Amino acid sequence: MLLSYDVALLDMLLNQYDSGCNSCKNGQHIKDTSERKIMAALNLLLFELKLKDDVYDENSFTAKVILKFYHKQTTKAKNDFPQLANVIERGNNKILENEKAKADALTMAESFAEMMFDITDIINPSAEHKSIIKGVSMWLYIIDAIDDYDKDWKSGNFNPFLNCGKKYKSFSDYMFVNFEKVSNMFRMIYACFNPVRGRNDLNTLQYEYIPATTMHILKGNKMKVIYPFNKLKRYSQIEALTREYFNIFVDWNDDLTVINNVINSAKQSGISNIKFIANTQADNLKPLKKQLDKLSKKTITDIEYEIQNCNKNILPLKLTVEQACLQFDDWLINGKTDIFLFSDIVKLIYRGIPHNCEYSSCLGKCVHITANKHITFCPNTQNGIAYEGQLLTEIFESAEFINLLEQTITCREECKSQCVAFNVCGGGCPLKSKSDCDFRINLYLHIKDKISKGNFYMFNEFVKNSIYRSVAVGGSAL
Repeated sequence: MLLSYDVALLDMLLNQYDSGCNSCKNGQHIKDTSERKIMAALNLLLFELKLKDDVYDENSFTAKVILKFYHKQTTKAKNDFPQLANVIERGNNKILENEKAKADALTMAESFAEMMFDITDIINPSAEHKSIIKGVSMWLYIIDAIDDYDKDWKSGNFNPFLNCGKKYKSFSDYMFVNFEKVSNMFRMIYACFNPVRGRNDLNTLQYEYIPATTMHILKGNKMKVIYPFNKLKRYSQIEALTREYFNIFVDWNDDLTVINNVINSAKQSGISNIKFIANTQADNLKPLKKQLDKLSKKTITDIEYEIQNCNKNILPLKLTVEQACLQFDDWLINGKTDIFLFSDIVKLIYRGIPHNCEYSSCLGKCVHITANKHITFCPNTQNGIAYEGQLLTEIFESAEFINLLEQTITCREECKSQCVAFNVCGGGCPLKSKSDCDFRINLYLHIKDKISKGNFYMFNEFVKNSIYRSVAVGGSAL
């Protein structure tokens, strides 16, 4: 039996997939015989649809042969489930009408999603959160069109991304020129996941598997069919996309008991994906890591370490704007420089997470444990709250945190009203002075202009991957 992505994902969503159930671990995820029959029929009918599409587009001899071979089975599926067959035929006719009208990719994806939605009503009318069926179906259509782009460009077959007037030789070219348009498509898809955001049984699918597969395809790799039930953990073999961590900054002389209590407090507050960042020099990292390793065996299984670089001078303050622009032009092509600011600005333009917290809102996403058993909201200040075992949710509701938040809002509103670079830097760190704004603004405008007018294929891998990643996550919609 040939199993399509459409059916595999629909099966998972309709049968309330739960990664903890034994049947899923054994690969037996369809609940009873009647469901098994209708899902098998659906698989056959959608497979027949794909073969007919190949005959229509390419006059494929292979597709004609397979259609004859499966004719008896597909006829039986139509006779057994006539309502299902009618919905698929009606949905396919709508898709063909849109193809003839040369509809855009979003319209085509919505047509396919509408058909899958109608199929859902037949298979499981009481299924919860059907909007995710729409999101996954739209994603399947879009990602398949991207995957087929090069083949369709050469053969002249229909592809919604080739209906935009100018035909680009590769999808990367199309994506670079139409960055906002493509990002918005994935943003709309991920918006369909909002009703199920946070559900453990679907987190891997929506936060990891779908964006990781998307980035894999955007980079020109072919689709790897990994059945997303008992093999979901293999998504990292496609493309690993880092999810945002909650950072705990620790000093080399911190009390280990306090660190342990903060970890437990974070867990009780529903915080996961914890990363320890050593707020120390490299020579002090080894003894600190040794202590944290002991702690991790008792408390958490995965610990990530990083040496804090917030105090590094990432700005080329000794350079003029003209010199910095020339260095960026060189870096854009060869990728060699020790100036973090270039990669940070690129990340910010494409909604990534920069090296330095100065350019992103870190409040509420980290805590700093000081040697005097205080919790601060930033490793750059020693002013904080005495830690006495309170939950992190209580700490983030404290007057001290709220005052800092208000200070940040006031500072950033001032920047927003008078700075062309605000959408990138977000006003910078509210705890630091803005003495170098002119330098940053001029450099930012140069970088944005240089990238927008540049040749995508000439960019270094970091810049290309930043653009791919931004599209894959729908402009940080996840």
